[in-house]
Amino acid sequence: MELDAQVAAARDLVERSDSIRVVSHHDVDGISAAAIITNFLRGKGKRFICSLLKNVNGELRSVFQEDRDLFIVCDMGSAEIEALEASGKRVIILDHHRPIRESQSDSVIQINCHLHGIDGSSEACAATMAYLFAGDVSLVSFMISGALGDRQGTDFRGLNKKLVDEALEKKVIEKRMSLVIDCYDRSSLQRMLESSIAPFFRGISGRSAEGVAKALEGKSEKTINSFLLASLIEQGCREDVIDDLVGYVYRLPFMGMNSQELLSLFSVCDGLDMAEKGLAMALGDRSSYEEILERREQYYRRAIGGLTALELSGAVKMSALQYFYNEDLGMSGLYCGIGMRYLFDQKMPTLAMTKTRDHTKISSRGTKHLVGRGLNLALAMKEASEKVGGSGGGHDIAAGATIPNGREEDFLSEADGILARQLGL
Repeated sequence: MELDAQVAAARDLVERSDSIRVVSHHDVDGISAAAIITNFLRGKGKRFICSLLKNVNGELRSVFQEDRDLFIVCDMGSAEIEALEASGKRVIILDHHRPIRESQSDSVIQINCHLHGIDGSSEACAATMAYLFAGDVSLVSFMISGALGDRQGTDFRGLNKKLVDEALEKKVIEKRMSLVIDCYDRSSLQRMLESSIAPFFRGISGRSAEGVAKALEGKSEKTINSFLLASLIEQGCREDVIDDLVGYVYRLPFMGMNSQELLSLFSVCDGLDMAEKGLAMALGDRSSYEEILERREQYYRRAIGGLTALELSGAVKMSALQYFYNEDLGMSGLYCGIGMRYLFDQKMPTLAMTKTRDHTKISSRGTKHLVGRGLNLALAMKEASEKVGGSGGGHDIAAGATIPNGREEDFLSEADGILARQLGL
């Protein structure tokens, strides 16, 4: 079925449903997708309940025990399509992870960008698919935050670009070139650099940047940008990472925010286990917005503390991967991604390992350069985890896995061999 026909069929299901259950992932893209869908349903006058899940497999199965007219599953579902079809429920999947197959059930509509030749790692995210489904340009703020949360650039490509360009033409959003720095204090250049987590500047982020700020005082924007670019080159960042320092910042319709502000607030919600607050904010709850603002500095200080420790400890290298153990599960993906881009060897993907009481969670990150050489972390995490009794998946550039405790060395050995074959080592 063509994408437009799928969307039309899915909207028709919504029109014919009175009781709707929405589930989405708890990360920035998942919160953004849920924000789009719940605002869309509220505008339709539909009754709904929404949950933001961490343990996708277990919690998703539990949700499907409920008696609802319709289930809308965002930022997940394609990997669980067989179970969703077997449930006999009416389901709409809005996903950008690589599907295992097309839907073979009349009751499940799988709207997945990969099934239509659109790359779910760089050209569309879950929020993109939710926005396409909702068809409401006033919700474009959340599509942009989802794409930024999944690090799909600021000068968007593919379906992201098409939809953002339409919003620009309608003057719903505006864009301008700017330094793109993820920090919590923008009161001065010094405080921006000291509180920046992305980019993470070696020897500057999390420390005093007074000397750097004084050296740049009164300098032109071009000179400041050149200095920061040189700093990233010196610490070994690849060109595609360095290019992200200067990019587009979008003025959004949601609360008059810009894209970096909204991304920052949703990141706080993900990292501090308060995704529901982010969704409530997106639905207009002022108290949730104020609570997130109050917690933002706590989140960034926690992130900076972990990253400066990681800067000092480094990662353990194997033949084709590098890994580190981390006790802060909520920050594991962030540490892995920033470590990959700004701190570690750019020639091999990075894995973050976090032991919990029940299992070990793995986050993995690569670079565009490594993907161009054949890296596919989704396949590597899936194959290696299944070899040791776990599960995994995701995208070619970013993926995750869950394995039984005690099988970490076996998993790392399997993953190292798989990645070595992918990268031709």
